[in-house]
Formats: sequence, structure tokens, C-alpha cells
Amino acid sequence: VDAIYMNMCHLLFQNVIAGDPLTRIYKVYPTIIVASDTTISSGVIEGVRIIVPRGKTLTIDRGSEVYLKRNTDLVVNGNLIIGNSAKIYLEGLSHCSLANGLAYDDVQINLKDHSKLQINGEFTLGENSVMALYNKSKIVSGGSSNTVFLQGSVLNAYDTSSVSLNNLTFNSDFAFNFYDRTILGANNITIEENSNLNFYNYSSLQVADTLN
Repeated sequence: VDAIYMNMCHLLFQNVIAGDPLTRIYKVYPTIIVASDTTISSGVIEGVRIIVPRGKTLTIDRGSEVYLKRNTDLVVNGNLIIGNSAKIYLEGLSHCSLANGLAYDDVQINLKDHSKLQINGEFTLGENSVMALYNKSKIVSGGSSNTVFLQGSVLNAYDTSSVSLNNLTFNSDFAFNFYDRTILGANNITIEENSNLNFYNYSSLQVADTLN
């Protein structure tokens, strides 16, 4: 359904029907393999699969705003550098898979309209960073050893979005806010001193093993 790609999210599962002029047949989008270290700046990327192989680096310039739209898929098996003050938007069923050991400070990552961020291994969202989820977007674990650290950062989730990880540590003076039936779930959750988690409008915390 093309409506979701056009950011008409309320049409996708509510009132788009077969034969609607806003629908069209899904097509296979091209694959781009990053063959050498590459830097990108502000812009819109639509309908492609981008693969960063092991040993290669994709850099998003400092202060850039990059939009991944219309079922774009970014698979990072190598390294992804996000410059300070950069903003990344995943919209319209887009997907990003991150390799082990990545850490970022002073960035913004926004997921909208059923988009997904898959974290493989260890990941740190550091000082002055913001991550936000809207309209049934997801953060998920890509492996059993997955560990996510939220340090000095902010996480806000809205509109039945969800976070589902193996090991999650909150360590921030800022607030983590979950609204509108969102779900925060993990096998193990550690909430460090002075961290602040808020749940509103039937949102829930689900812990499979330990909560510290």
C-alpha cells in the first residue's frame, strides 16, 4: 500500500481498500553495496537497500538531516559514524540493522510509521542524544547477547510503538517517556540512580528475568 510511504499512516490499516487509487503493486527495490568508505550529508533516500560490509564505513556528516523513506533498508555489518547534531529519520516501513559495538553522542534517531531499528550486540546512545518512536515503530534485538546502554540520553515512544531487547541499562538524568499503549520489554533491565521512567495511557513495562 503506497499510502504509508506517503506518510498517510492513518490510511494503511484503517480505510485503504483494494482498488483504492492510493494503492499500487509493491516492487523490488535496488541494492547498493558500500564498496569504499563513504560520507553522506542531508538528503532523502527512498526505496533502496543499502549494505555496509564488514571493514567499510558509512559516515553521516555532522549536522546533517537524513531521511530513509518508502521501505528503505540500511544494513550495517561494518561501521556507521553519525556526526554530532545529525538527525536520522526512518519513515514508511523503513528498517535499519546496526552492527555490534556502535556508540553515539549528540544525535537524533526518529522512527515513524511502522519502521524498525534492529540492534545486534552492544549499542550505546550517549550524551545529549534523543531517540523517538511513532506509530507502531519498533526497536528490537538481533541476538541473544544484545546489550543497550542509554546514558545521558532521552527515549520517547508513542502510538503503540515498542522496545524489545535482551539487556537494557538506563543511566540518565533525563526522562524516558512511554505514551499511548507503548511497550518497554527486555529480559534484563537495570535502572541506574537518578534515572526517570514514565508510563502514560496504558503503556507497560515487561521484564522477563531481572529488574534492578
